[in-house]
Amino acid sequence: MIAEPGTNDQIRHVIYNVKAKKGMAGAIRDYDLLFMDNGILFACTAGALKSVLKASVGAQFGAVGAALAQGSMEKDRQNGRGGLQGLTAKQILEKNDKSFYLPYMDVQTVSLKKGLTGIGKMSFHLLEARYDCEFSKDQMDAARAAIGYKLSARMDGPDQMTLLRSR
Repeated sequence: MIAEPGTNDQIRHVIYNVKAKKGMAGAIRDYDLLFMDNGILFACTAGALKSVLKASVGAQFGAVGAALAQGSMEKDRQNGRGGLQGLTAKQILEKNDKSFYLPYMDVQTVSLKKGLTGIGKMSFHLLEARYDCEFSKDQMDAARAAIGYKLSARMDGPDQMTLLRSR
């Protein structure tokens, strides 16, 4: 059974422009993560195939093609995100079949760290799956706050002490 947010579930924190995949071989997709009262809604803003196709167009047509492809991808993200304005969590899930809801109770552990290149990395470990996420380094504070809201007791790794001290 696919989990869904409750009708009174409110958005508490948001991390934008997240690249996420399920497991080692999962397709990387663009999401906005909506941390709600009882779970995390992964709102898909661009799919894997569209990202790959636009990247290949950029590669075939050099720097100009790459700039056009990047601009087109950003427009898709904005359209995807803009199309979510005013919708309920359930409507967001229905809008894109790649969007999904992850209840906090299903999360066994969560890790948060800054990658070698400075990007933020976050992983959600469940009994049957793992979701790996990457986002811009300027959203690390937002990620810490989002995890601290309901998942600080399940934090794994060096940022756990930072979260616990800030409470």
